[in-house]
Parts: sequence; structure tokens; C-alpha cells
Amino acid sequence: MKQLTKTRLRLASALFLLGGIIFTCGLSDLLGENPRRDAQKTTRRITPPPAAPEATPGSGTLNPGGPNISWVGTGTGVPPSPDESTCVEGVNCDTFTLTLSGTPGDWVGKTARVVISADDPDLSDYDVFIHKGADNSGPLVGSAASGGTPPEVVDLDPNNPAVGTGVFSVHVVYFAATSADQYSGSASVIGGVPTPTPTPTPSPTPVAGTPRFFNYYAPPGVANDAGEPTIGVNWTTENVPHPTGTGTQTFKNQNLDGTENTILNGGTVNYYGGFLAFMLRVTFDDCSSPADALFEEMPLVLAATPRVFGDPLLFTDHLTGRTFVSQLVGLTPAGASIEITDDDGDTFSPSQGAAPSCLDHQTIGGGVFHTPLPPGLIYPNAVYYASQCVSDATSQLSLDGGITFPIQTVMFTALDCAGLHGHIKIAPDGTAYVPDKACASGGVPFVFGGEAAVAVSENNGLTWDVRTIPGATSNAGVDDPSVGVSWCPPDSFACDKAARSNTIYLGFLFEDGRPGIAVSNNKGLDWSTPVDIGALAGVKHAAFPAVVVGDPDRAAFTFFGTTTQGSYDQPEFPGIWHLYVATTFDGGANWTVQNVTPGDPIQRGGICGDGTCRNLLDFFDATIDKQGRILIAGEDGCIDGCVTGGPNSFTAKAFITRQTGGKRMFAVYDAETAEPTRAGAPKVSGGLNAANTEVTLNWPTPDNGGSPITGYNVYRAPAATGPFVTPIATLPGDINTYVDTTFPAGPNYYVVTALNAVGESPYCHPLLAELVDPPTPCDLPYGLLVINDFNADGTDKDSGQNTPVDGSVNVRQLFIGEPFLGAGVNKLVFTLKVAPSLLTSPPPNSQWFIVWNSLPPNDVTHDRWYVGVRTDAAGTPTYEYGKFGPPLPLPPEPPNPDANTPQPQGTSITDPTNISGSYDVASGVIQMTLSASKADDVGRTAGQDLAGLNVRTYFNRLDPGQRSQNNASDITDDSSYTVVGNATCAPVAQLVNAVSRKIHGAAGTFDIKLAPIVPSTSTAIECRRGGASNNFQVVMTFAAPVTFTGASVSPGTGGVASTSGSGTNQATVNLTGVNNAQTITVNLLGVSAGGAPTDIPVRMSALLGDTTADTAVNSADVSQTKSRSGKVVTGDNFRSDVTIDGNLNSADVALVKSKSGTALPP
Repeated sequence: MKQLTKTRLRLASALFLLGGIIFTCGLSDLLGENPRRDAQKTTRRITPPPAAPEATPGSGTLNPGGPNISWVGTGTGVPPSPDESTCVEGVNCDTFTLTLSGTPGDWVGKTARVVISADDPDLSDYDVFIHKGADNSGPLVGSAASGGTPPEVVDLDPNNPAVGTGVFSVHVVYFAATSADQYSGSASVIGGVPTPTPTPTPSPTPVAGTPRFFNYYAPPGVANDAGEPTIGVNWTTENVPHPTGTGTQTFKNQNLDGTENTILNGGTVNYYGGFLAFMLRVTFDDCSSPADALFEEMPLVLAATPRVFGDPLLFTDHLTGRTFVSQLVGLTPAGASIEITDDDGDTFSPSQGAAPSCLDHQTIGGGVFHTPLPPGLIYPNAVYYASQCVSDATSQLSLDGGITFPIQTVMFTALDCAGLHGHIKIAPDGTAYVPDKACASGGVPFVFGGEAAVAVSENNGLTWDVRTIPGATSNAGVDDPSVGVSWCPPDSFACDKAARSNTIYLGFLFEDGRPGIAVSNNKGLDWSTPVDIGALAGVKHAAFPAVVVGDPDRAAFTFFGTTTQGSYDQPEFPGIWHLYVATTFDGGANWTVQNVTPGDPIQRGGICGDGTCRNLLDFFDATIDKQGRILIAGEDGCIDGCVTGGPNSFTAKAFITRQTGGKRMFAVYDAETAEPTRAGAPKVSGGLNAANTEVTLNWPTPDNGGSPITGYNVYRAPAATGPFVTPIATLPGDINTYVDTTFPAGPNYYVVTALNAVGESPYCHPLLAELVDPPTPCDLPYGLLVINDFNADGTDKDSGQNTPVDGSVNVRQLFIGEPFLGAGVNKLVFTLKVAPSLLTSPPPNSQWFIVWNSLPPNDVTHDRWYVGVRTDAAGTPTYEYGKFGPPLPLPPEPPNPDANTPQPQGTSITDPTNISGSYDVASGVIQMTLSASKADDVGRTAGQDLAGLNVRTYFNRLDPGQRSQNNASDITDDSSYTVVGNATCAPVAQLVNAVSRKIHGAAGTFDIKLAPIVPSTSTAIECRRGGASNNFQVVMTFAAPVTFTGASVSPGTGGVASTSGSGTNQATVNLTGVNNAQTITVNLLGVSAGGAPTDIPVRMSALLGDTTADTAVNSADVSQTKSRSGKVVTGDNFRSDVTIDGNLNSADVALVKSKSGTALPP
């Protein structure tokens, strides 16, 4: 759930009776999470008075092996305390003295969890601050201050040097609470699971058939805030090019012998998240690898519906092709808005929605009806809506394809399960499954915890049975689980639907955040022993489980994971998160786990339940396409500069992870996708330079077909049809760039094929060498190619004593980039590509140095500067920068002890702000980021050269001192690079769309496009009324987030009432006093996407009643409006609803008639 309000929200407590027990609960009691706290509390550290009044009891000791300890508060809470610094001990705060016994070594793999809870957490608000030492006198080592007390949880890691063991003060502040609802405190050991969960033996390398993936991102500036995304695939539109596409979707590629290969894309993909005003429609064309992905924004009808809460949700019934896009309205019984498309977003129609929608975690699912069929069926498949309703969770069933939901039942109550549940799935026989994080046969699970479970209905939602997983211990504080049900393969008449419906997989989080999964082969009545999936990849904590199943023995379990132990849901958490996928092809007996975003974190820091670090919200989604590929609806909280080590960006950028190779989820495709096979066709880009002397080709590494890529062939021909017979170059398998300087006059077409042990790949779309913009230092992931250590035919440029003994020190290429990382941040990114190595880790005692000439004046100690990496005896890399000594002096000059000697001035350990790096042995990519101020004695600025630039490497060199060219493992030719400054790469504000927006009553929101329009000299006409004050709203959408200083109207008559959206990619300008029959220019002022600010003008003509948009109101407008009277307002006729009341009737006709004869000035 995501809150829309900017002020602190307090919902009245709900009184309800269950099982003869009266409960008083507020929103966060049963949500199982912290609603975002928009009014943040401030805390100031001061030295509190000594001898703080104690809780009862006042102290306790927690041992690494337990048992748990508990206490209760003693304060009155009158008056309440705004923060820790002003509280009065014994009145509105008190202290419990906690001792963690033993040494940090006794706590390896364990943390101490402190929990502060209240009976009514929505009305009683306690905060907790934990200090090292007694009497709150030491440093703060942990805190929790959420809205309410849902409860407050702090994890202490004794293996963190700042924490350790010993005495701690647990300081509880009565922010808005009284002794009438006194808090309870507890301390327990987390991580030492009493009954160990069986852990499969991890495979050292992925087993044959392990799925491989590519990540596809939405275009720049599109869907940067798509939290809680869901995804669906329409199997009925496989390989269907869309009319709004580029026209190049062919779904086939070519072999060198002239034959073609058609590749089925599995269907159209639909994606929705956040508060997007559109659904993303994505069409994959597998001509190349990675595939070409066409992202289209399909506008929604109900996007502007007023809301209090939001919970984005998309579901596609893959069999019928119908897609549902829903968003919570909030405030029961207001319901949820739902709109339906049967053509992948070309048109949407609103349903009556689901009501009540209750409070949170809505879900929509669908599939066949269970037998016996309910009466009154209008649509072939069932559509379910479910939501959490505080005292219980409900399901609603639609018999007419999601238009209405007349059948509502309770799935479970708060006495059965924690309030929040995961997404509903429907099995092939119509059995419905809803997962929950914590259910129990007694007690209240959202307080006391329970076991992960599924609620099961085998009678079309009339009744539900909760079935728990023994040993899957969890609680209400972790993320929702996910259930996967077996699907029938497409066009399979022999599918045993009843048998498939028995098998389900449940992916969940243990109470300490570890990912686990269990399998049932009888609809949840019995379960396999839960498996600790995280242990296979060293994952300590996970977030957002999502499970999909194809055949009963094939499943995929995906989640965000971190290998760092600690308080993973707190802002100060030091870990890094990645997207993981675990797959099984033997019914869950064995799992293979892989990190599918190894070089690009999903998030730096905590993934939290409230505050800024709740950018990713509560879940993501996964599905499978018609060909059995796994697809994941991703959201990225770490983009742009964050990827290379900068601060977290707190976005939720939309991306899709799609399977490209390995076994599919349906065995029927095993024969045609058997591996090893040929690699995919490289996706080639590039072109001719301005001097007409070089053609540069680039391509990402394609899918390898299950066999490592050993090389690439580059072909050139005078026509797109070839012939492509003899390669002009053969390159190593780790090189993805080629520069042709020997091409003949006339047109030249290029193709690139990939080589592996099976053979030569096909190719996709020959590239015509045309003039293109040259690469720039802004281009990621690498920047400009500065050194290319190859001969013209693609062989290594190595010889003699400088022939590398191992690929790890065999230099291939050096790139330098200066991506924009923020205003005033000037850094150089050096990317060194070395050859594949026989080693599986960096070689020990080895060095890689990038050296350039320093600027005068120099001293005898150096005449060059360098950046580099060196490994220790264990192969652990450290990155450094510094001075490099002058060449060896010639006799009779005396020896110089500093000659050719690197002299470090800072390292990634001593100076991480100015130097950082990474080394991926598998890809041979070494990347170092250096502050430009550390690139010389006085730094380097724009316009200055890094001259005499070369790379030298040294394999297993233990000796200190000189690093000369003659004893290097590899040495490159000299090159140079001109510093441009990161400001050069600052993005320019690019307006991609501007509209005049109005809400037409219940019919929804409709836009008149203002820019861009064709021809550019014309002006769009706003024909709808502006009300008594002549108010209009102009919405401008940019390719990337922008800031702006304000707006104005000039020329023209009108004023600016307000603006909003600075810092996002959408700016809204609310206009007032806009006279009729004129053309105005709306200027957005001081617009910047990171670079120099500029003003962005948008023209709009206001002519009330000009429904035909021909600059005059006349009989043609009256006639058109009359012809539409009585019809439903749609995107085709909304201009005639000039009264904007959502109806086309006589009032519109009368208003148009009254304006007949008016026109825009010439």
C-alpha cells in the first residue's frame, strides 16, 4: 500500500468481535507492515540525565542461545514527548538495561531483536532508541520510530564493531501514548533456528539447462516510479506486431546460407506499477539477442480517479487475453477502480470495480470455473478479486468477466492469519489459492506470528480452508509470500488438469527474512520440508517473493536478496540488493540459485516499511509466456550514478527480466530448445564517423546457447542481401566492438555472427554504415574506447616478453567515461577489459596499472600519475591512485629510487570517496571510478589531456618497487584522452509530450495533445469549458526527471494558479483567467534535467465549442456534437463533451450553439 496524503494519517480504530473476543485495532494492527510515516519525527542526541527510571523489570541478560526476555513500561505518557531529547524519565520515557552476553564470536549468524509493541498500535505511538552503555549515555546503535507501534523492531548485530556485546540502554519514548495502553518489550535471538531447515548442497557452477536472462529497461524518463509492479502475458497475441510499433518487428533472423528462422515471442507483455497513468505494453522481437523490446505507453481511462491509498495491480488471463488494471480508491467502501482491455491496451473500458476494496493488498486472478459450475455464467472464465479488510480478508467472484463482482465471501479472519496476503492464483481445475505470511490455529497471528500458508477454495470461492506449512515459521512483519500453480502448456489437449492442480509451490520469508520454499502435491494438505533457498547463494535476507510454475516439476522462485547480515529493513543497513532467481526441474528436490543483476544493484541500503527507503513498496511479480519463458516485473531503486557506487537513487524504475536460454517451464519445448545449440544473433549498432574514415560496430553479448562464446565473425557486403561469405575480421569472444578502416566506397552493410562449440549463429538485420553521432564519454556502461589492444584482424597485439601468461593480465580494451553523477560531481570511470582467465578468482599478488603523464611542474619522484588495482596473497583486490615515478635514468645519471615506481596516494580502503572499483573475473571487466581532483597533483579539469596513456599488468609479482614496461605481463601502446567534465554529460530537458487535461465526470480523464504536433507551426485547440474562472491544466512530460522554478503565460491573457511536479518527469501547470478565442504560450521556467536551465514553451489555443478543431465554431461543430448526443464519452468523441460532465447531451449542443461565430484570430 502506498499513501497519497502528505499529512500524517490516523484511521479510527475498529472494534470487532471474533470468536467471543473483542479486539480494538487500527490500520497497522492487521496490515502487518508500517504505513508510510509522512510526518517524520525529529531526534536530537543530548546527554540525558543519569539514573534513568527503569522499566519493570529494569534489566535483563540475553544469551546467544536464549531464552527470550521481556519487560513492560512504567511511564505515564502525560504529556507526550515529541522526541528523545526532551522526554522526562518516568513520565514520557523509561529505560530497560539490556546485556548481551558472551563475545561477538558467540553471535556469528545471530542478531538480538528488540521489539516494542502495544495493544492498540494505531492509537499508541512508542519509539525506541538503543544506546551502547548504561543510562542512555553511549552512542546510538539502533532506533525505530514508525507511525504507531506496529511494533517497533530493532536488530542489534554483535558482530558489527559499533555494536559488540555488553550493556545497552533500551530507551522507550512515549511519543503519543499513555499508560492506559502500556507498551511491552522483548529481546530475542534471531538467526539461531532451533530446528535447522534442510539446505541442499549448492552447485559450484550452474547445472546444464539452468535458465539464462536479460534485463530490459523502460526508456529513459519512462516509468521511473513503478513500485509494486505486476506483469501478464497475453498468449493469444504471440508474434503480433502492434500498429504503433516501429515497423521493423519481423520475429525472424537469417542464416548465412540464406534460410530464415522464425522465433515465437510467447505473447504480448503487459506491465503496471506505481501510480502510472498508463499501462506498459512490451513486444519482444527475438530476431537479435538480446531481443528488441518495444515499450509503449497505453493510456488508462481511470488514472485520475481521486484516491486516498493506492495499490497497483495488473492481471492478464493468458488464455482469454483479457487484462485487468486496478488501483485502490481507499476508504472502504469506496472500492477499487478496475479497467479492462481485450486488445493489450489499444482500448480500455471501466468495470464497475470491486467494492468494498477494503484497505490493502488487493489482488485479481482468473481462470476456469471449478465444477460444479455456478449458475448465471456470462463469461467463460472466473475472475476473482481479493483484499484485506482489517478484521478479515475477503474474496469477490465475477461471473461476467470482471464487470461486476456479486459474490463476496470471507477467506479468513484475524484469528486465522495475518491481515496481508499475496496474489491469488487459479489452478487448471478452478481451485483458487491465496497465500498468507503467518497463519495459526490459535492466538492472533499478526501479534504472535505463525506459519506461512495458503487459503484454498475448491468451490468457486464460496468457502475457504487455511492450510499451513509445518516449519515455515514466519510473522506479520515480513513480506507477503507467493504461491505458484501448475499451468497447462498451450495447445495441449492431453493436459491432466486435475493432477496439475494438486501441485503448488509456496515461496515465503522466514521470520528473520531468509527466503524459503515448500511444495505440496495435494493442494496444501501436506508439504515438503521447507528449503532455505538463500543458503545456496549466501543470501541472508530477502524481499518480495514471487513464484511461477509451469509443469508440476518445474518452478521458479524470484526475490530481491542481500548477502549482508543485519537490520535489512532499516535505512542505515549497509547491504546491497540484487534480483535472484531460483529454479527447479525435479519438483523441488534440487534448486539452482543465481543473481541475475550481478553488476547492477537493485537497492543500496535498506528495503524498508516506511520512509524514503520504501521506494520499492511491497512486492513485485513474475509470470511465464506461451513458450514457457520466465518473465519478471522488476523495479530498480538504484539507477544512473548509483550503479557505479553513488548513493541510492530511491527510484522504482520499470524493467522486465526475461529468460533467453536454458530449460523452459514447459517440457514440451525441451526438444526444440535442447542445448548446447548455436548462440543468438548479435544485436549490432554503430555507424560511420564524420570524417568518413571509420565504421564502428558495437553489440552486447548475446545468449550463448548453453556453450561459451569463443569468438565473433564480422562480415561486410555492398547490399543488405549480401553476400556475407568471408569475414573481414574474427574477434575473441569477449570483445564486443570492431572498427573498420578499410571499407570501400559505396554502401556498406555489416553483420556480426557469434561462434561457439556448436557452430556459427544467425544474424539479424544487416546494418548500413551511415553517419551517426559518435560515441561520447557520457555513454554507459563504458564511455569512449581509448585503447584497443588488437591487430586489425582481431588477434592480440602481444609479443615477446610482454606475452601474458594468463587471460587475467591480457589487456584487451580500455574505456574512459564521465557520466553525469550529479551537479558538481566530477569523476572519471576507467573500464579495463581483460581476456577470460583460467582462474575463478583474481590472481594473487598481481597488479593492473593505467598510467598517464602528469602536468608540470613535477619533481624527481614522479612525472606520471596512475589509477590501478592490486591483489593480495588471497587475491582480494584493492583499488588505488597516485604518483608514478619517471623512467629509468640513462648513465651517467645516478639511479632514481622512484623510477617507474607507483606511489599510492589513496586507496579504496583509506579514501573510498575518491577511488572505488570492481573486478568481475567471469567477464574480465575491471572498473575504477576516480575523482577528477585526484587525477594529478592538482587534479584534472575539462579540456586537459591524459596524455601518454597506457596500461601495464603484472601477474603474481610479489616484489615491491619498479613496474617497468620491459617486465610487464602485458603493455599497450600509448593513447590519450581529453577530459570533458561531467557537466558535459548532464542530461538536457527533453519534452516528449504536453497535453491539456480535464476530468469528464465519471467518464474519466481525457487529454488534448498540445505537443508535439505536426506541423510544428500549428497549435492544438482546447475546445472545452474552463468554468467560471476559465481554469485549465497543462501537463508536460519529459524524458527524464526535471526541476523547474515556476511557470508563466506569455504571450496571451491568463495566469498561473499553481505548479507541481518539480523533481519528477511530469510537470503540471494550473492556469486561471484564460480568455476564450486566443492563443497563449505556457512557459515552464528554469527547466533542468541536471544541466543548464532553460525555459520550455508550449502553445495552446482556447476556443470553446470548436469540436472539429478547425479554428472556428460553426454549424460543423454543432452538427458533430448533435450526432454524438446520447453516446458514451470515449477517447474518440470526448471533444464534444464541452461541458466536461461525462455526458454527451443537449447541454453540450446548446453550449456549442452559443459560441457559433467565434473564431481564433488570424
